[in-house]
Amino acid sequence: MPLMPPPEYDHLPSIQVIEQVMTSDRVNAQCHTLPGLKANLTYTGCISGRLLDGKVVCYVWRIDDASVARHERAHCNGWRHE
Repeated sequence: MPLMPPPEYDHLPSIQVIEQVMTSDRVNAQCHTLPGLKANLTYTGCISGRLLDGKVVCYVWRIDDASVARHERAHCNGWRHE
């Protein structure tokens, strides 16, 4: 089970979110392409904030798990953890 976010981040993001639900192998492979993520860890989800038509969009790649969805959407809201 992933780390659950604090209440101030645990809500639907106010920015656009584009989610892709994939197998754990595909999620892990995608997450390892992102800068700043540790190569020696296995990921069940990750995000990347990008500009699309001048607006910030939060791209989420994750496995099909509601707790992972909450965790990753909290990152779209600005939550950071070690």
